[in-house]
Amino acid sequence: MLITEIQAQINKLQEQVNILTIERTKFNWEDAPTIVEINGSWWVLGPEAPEELYWNDAVAWCDSVGGRLPPREVLLHAYVNEDIRTEFTAADYWSSTEFTATYAWAQNFSSGAQNDDSKTAAFFVRAVRRLDI
Repeated sequence: MLITEIQAQINKLQEQVNILTIERTKFNWEDAPTIVEINGSWWVLGPEAPEELYWNDAVAWCDSVGGRLPPREVLLHAYVNEDIRTEFTAADYWSSTEFTATYAWAQNFSSGAQNDDSKTAAFFVRAVRRLDI
């Protein structure tokens, strides 16, 4: 590789880090809507990724904004709650719940169905936070 190509890749990675830093600092978790209370914890809805992501990238993106990928049951509650459902695109969203080493559960916000999908598929992503009460 030429030095200019390497520098271009470094610049692109730095731009991605800057975007993630801006995303992390601009989201106000204190004003986030509550999705559901499960076993003494409130689950609050965080920001949405700017693009569809593979499962491993979805986990990393949620961490980068100070949240986590939501468990399967939290996404189901988000779908059932009509006020929260409007915060989602009518499409598939990754959950943190793994089916196997290569598959994880996704929630469809159009039909309400949950499906196990290959982690190499790109789906929408919303971060959540769990707050103990």
